[in-house]
Amino acid sequence: PSEAHYEKFYLDALPCADMYERSYMHRDAVTHIVVTQTRFVVTASRDGQVKFWKKMHEGVEFVKHFRAHLASINALAASPDGTVVASTADDQSIKVFDVLGFDMVSWIKAPFVPGVAEFVSRPGNVRCLLAVADREAGDVHVYDTNKPADAPPLGVVRPHGARVVCMRYSAAVDAVVSGDAKGILECWTAKVTVPDEDAEEGAPATTVEAAVPEGLAYQFKSETDLYDLAKCKAAPLSVAFSKDGAQVAVTATDWKVRVFAFRTGRLRRAYDESLDALQRQQADPGSPLAL
Repeated sequence: PSEAHYEKFYLDALPCADMYERSYMHRDAVTHIVVTQTRFVVTASRDGQVKFWKKMHEGVEFVKHFRAHLASINALAASPDGTVVASTADDQSIKVFDVLGFDMVSWIKAPFVPGVAEFVSRPGNVRCLLAVADREAGDVHVYDTNKPADAPPLGVVRPHGARVVCMRYSAAVDAVVSGDAKGILECWTAKVTVPDEDAEEGAPATTVEAAVPEGLAYQFKSETDLYDLAKCKAAPLSVAFSKDGAQVAVTATDWKVRVFAFRTGRLRRAYDESLDALQRQQADPGSPLAL
């Protein structure tokens, strides 16, 4: 049957609640959604548009619309305290927004194509550090968003040998877990070194490095399961921390969700979400998913 045959079915399935009477939807596909600690929802679409929404007691209220970029958006990140949001795009720009003031406060022109981004400093830190990965290399540029937009980055760290495809920071453990296109996972923290006031003229300026986080229970990665994705020839798609930073969840291209213990790097559990696994469960009479 043609689609017209099901037209009435489609129309009957449309939402009819009051909250759908007015729409502030994006004109193109929504590619990123971030919910901040300050109860704001920030969305970004493929055409470079960024919209702010406020989560109310009932429903969500539209706040402001920014025509932020002239190209597709690659990343949307919120600071741990929810007061700052940053976006990156193929137009080689990094935009920083004040969430509570509904305003764009910085426009950084990057000398590279920025990819994934993440705020990597704890709330209350004198520096609001933003790590931005080069979309075409393994470099991660670290900016202080409190500095003027034309200020150079504090430094460039290289925790990976391949292109970084995902990053996630946990303020609870002050650490970043990132993954590259080859399936390698790394744990690191952005350590900023500031020269002494009495330093001689010509001494090195402020630098940043990818240091080993405190509290890890292993010395070598060979003692962990962090190579599991690479062994399966899978690349990570996203990373998420538990609220206390004790566990890390990673989704990958092999349709598996892996849960690691952060301190030990050991794989606690792997969930197979592939179609083959689902079919096997449906064929098993003892499975709760059996048909």
